[in-house]
Amino acid sequence: MEPKKKTKVCSRCGQRKPVSEFCRQTAAKDGLAYWCKACIKAYNKAHRTEITAQKKAYYRTPIGRAVNKRAGKKYRKSKRGHLKGVLRDAKNRCYNPNDSGYPQYGERGIKICKRWLNKKAGFDNFFSDMSSSYTKGLWIDRINVNGNYKPSNCRWVTREISDNNTQKTIERVKLAKQGLKRCSRCKKILPVAGFNKCKTTKSKLASSCKTCMRKYQQQRKTKKKKNKKK
Repeated sequence: MEPKKKTKVCSRCGQRKPVSEFCRQTAAKDGLAYWCKACIKAYNKAHRTEITAQKKAYYRTPIGRAVNKRAGKKYRKSKRGHLKGVLRDAKNRCYNPNDSGYPQYGERGIKICKRWLNKKAGFDNFFSDMSSSYTKGLWIDRINVNGNYKPSNCRWVTREISDNNTQKTIERVKLAKQGLKRCSRCKKILPVAGFNKCKTTKSKLASSCKTCMRKYQQQRKTKKKKNKKK
């Protein structure tokens, strides 16, 4: 509901103030709160401990939990909430050894710039730097694969472009031009002739070399023999 009056009297301090000094409240007749912003701020500051205790008690109730869950889902779907998750995931990849992406990021020395790591204004800085170019369905990508997360080295791209701009794919393309391939088991770089053909992969070659495949098949045979004896 749009407020009609340009000024309003605050029911707490009794002063007539402009409409801009009042918060919106849909339940009120004029669509504005009864107290002005200054009075609400002063009250919240004076009764901070009581308000926080009441909020905690409310969110422990079944109704409070449901409200909190709905609000959380709504926030995560919003642009700000999604970008907060993007920055959190990037931090885990770079600084959390238990994260699945840590070997490709943290172990390689990939870091996040101080501007985005700031405890107070880190996310606000990230949002102001990256939100304008973001649209739904895009992924954060580092232009230089070996560079850090910073405004000059980050962009929003599709999943396909992001997957093609990884260290593994760039290395695979370089080796393919030279007629080489890295074995996924022994990690050795070998000629293409050292790999069996495979129809399911993009390169039409098996991920592990012939020698590793032989070893793997022998191990499977010995395991089967042991199981039969038991």
